[in-house]
Amino acid sequence: MTAINLPPGPSTPVLPVFNDAASRDAAIPSPVAGQQCITLKANGQPQYLIYRTGTPTGWYPPWNTAWGTIAEAIVTTPQNFGAVTADITNLFLTFAAIPNRMYRYEMELRQHSMNATGLVSWIIADGSNNVIAQNTMGGGNVPIAQYNTRVSTPLQSFAAAQNFTVKGRISSGSTDVRGSQSATQPWTLRVDDVGGA
Repeated sequence: MTAINLPPGPSTPVLPVFNDAASRDAAIPSPVAGQQCITLKANGQPQYLIYRTGTPTGWYPPWNTAWGTIAEAIVTTPQNFGAVTADITNLFLTFAAIPNRMYRYEMELRQHSMNATGLVSWIIADGSNNVIAQNTMGGGNVPIAQYNTRVSTPLQSFAAAQNFTVKGRISSGSTDVRGSQSATQPWTLRVDDVGGA
C-alpha cells in the first residue's frame, strides 16, 4: 500500500493506494460509509473510490460520474446464419443493475452478405427476447461485401436492483449471412454506465 496526496485544500486527505481490490479489502476489512481510497485498475490507472452503504453497498466511484464499461461479451468464432430469428451464440451477458444509474448497451459486428435479397436485422434484446434496439440492412446490399454494423440503445435505468440480461440476436430473411469474427475483429456486446439518473 502507498498513499497519494490530493490537491491542496483546507483539509487535504492523504488517501491509501492499493494495487488491487484484494489488497484493499485485506487492509480495510470493515469499511464505513464515506471512507475513501484509490485502487489501481488493470491498466495501472488510479480509480478514486468511496465506500457506500445502502443500495448498493461497496466501493464505487463518485455517484455523479460515469463508471464506464462494466460488462462485455466477446465472440471471435465465425458464425453463419440462414433465414432465421435466433440468438447469436455466446454474445450475451448478465450484469448487476444498480437503481437510478443510467446504462447504454452497444453491439458491434462484421458480416459478409452472400446474396442481395432479404432484410437482416441485428438486435439487442433482453433475456426474454424483447427488442431494446436494432439495426436493419438489406434489400439492395451487395453480395460478397463486408459490412460493419453498430447497434446502440437509448439510455436505460432501473427502479430496483436486479440482475439484467442483454444479448445479441439476428432476424434474417437472407438465406446466407456469414459472420467475419476473429481474434482481431471480434463481435462485441458491452454495457456502459454513463452516470447517475
